[in-house]
Amino acid sequence: MDDYIPPSLDATRFTCPHCARTARHVWKDHEAGPATASFPVVQFATSICAECNGIAVWRGADMVHPAKQIPAYVECGLPERAREHVRQARLIYHASPAACGALLRLALLELCLALDGAGPGTVGNDLHAAWVRVRQRHGLPATMHLLYQATCVVSGTPVTAGAIVPSESDLDARATADGLIALLRDLATFA
Repeated sequence: MDDYIPPSLDATRFTCPHCARTARHVWKDHEAGPATASFPVVQFATSICAECNGIAVWRGADMVHPAKQIPAYVECGLPERAREHVRQARLIYHASPAACGALLRLALLELCLALDGAGPGTVGNDLHAAWVRVRQRHGLPATMHLLYQATCVVSGTPVTAGAIVPSESDLDARATADGLIALLRDLATFA
């Protein structure tokens, strides 16, 4: 994967929020709506990715579509199976933060197995055991372990009911998903 270049208004090259590739983008300005006192004309812009033809909609300097989601750079350095879980999590980040967190835990398991040198299925689905081995093998910083603990992973299997401390709200689940995103990003640097 290319280096991540954040999307920004009028930039001709950045990482596409749809396909996660760094690509050229073509811009077009638009106006919509009736010009009345109660409904002013809305001005917006679109950018179209040259790689996937995905369209991003911009209002001023803010990208309003697609909605904020898991940044594409999170996939950098991840094994293919983990990247696939992140891609799936990206699709449901807003609709179901708890399900997004479960997929991100699966991505974390795949990354830990890769960093541990174990192939998928060779040591089971014990995320905590894989985390401990990776932590010992790579000498992970204590701050990374605190982030791991804060993501509510409290037992070995990444998505079963006994493995995740139930969150009290979608806000808690989104904060957990955001913590897992940061953890994946930081841990991938050890790959």
